[in-house]
Amino acid sequence: KRIWPGSFAGDSDPARALSRMNDSLYERISGNFITVSLGFFQPLDQPPQSLAPSKRGVFHFANGGHQPPVLLRKGESPSLLEAKGRIVGIFPEMSVEARCIDYQAGDRFVFYTDGLVEARKNSGEMLGDESVIAYMDSLRNLPPDEFCDRLIGYVRESTSNCAQDDDVTLFVIDVV
Repeated sequence: KRIWPGSFAGDSDPARALSRMNDSLYERISGNFITVSLGFFQPLDQPPQSLAPSKRGVFHFANGGHQPPVLLRKGESPSLLEAKGRIVGIFPEMSVEARCIDYQAGDRFVFYTDGLVEARKNSGEMLGDESVIAYMDSLRNLPPDEFCDRLIGYVRESTSNCAQDDDVTLFVIDVV
């Protein structure tokens, strides 16, 4: 937050916010970077300033070189929410694509870091997006805490608890 004061203030465009974050990071911390997926949920069935849960709306998002979130929707195959954008802080100018997708009750959004899909098996082979997303799909009906526990357990089991080079962060948002 100290690096990006005002990056998000009064702006509903995640691509512009990422561009401002990039400008700030590039100017202040040469040679460092971050990856980030940034988005917000715009409810369509609530008053504008309401914090009440919404059963439908639009998810606006942008990506700065981060793993794209996965949307698990009942009756559909998992969807990667991809948006073009480079890592934040390396280049003086940043081109970022903003995208949006409708959401509805029953949707599950899964956000995670690359440590989840880049975890390595004993053979040195990465688990990979396809394997991890297929496993996410098999867990889609579990409560969020059990979903996360089982997914992390799958990674640990698949990698035989080998030491990994990257952290794993995972969180789930269910639309109720």
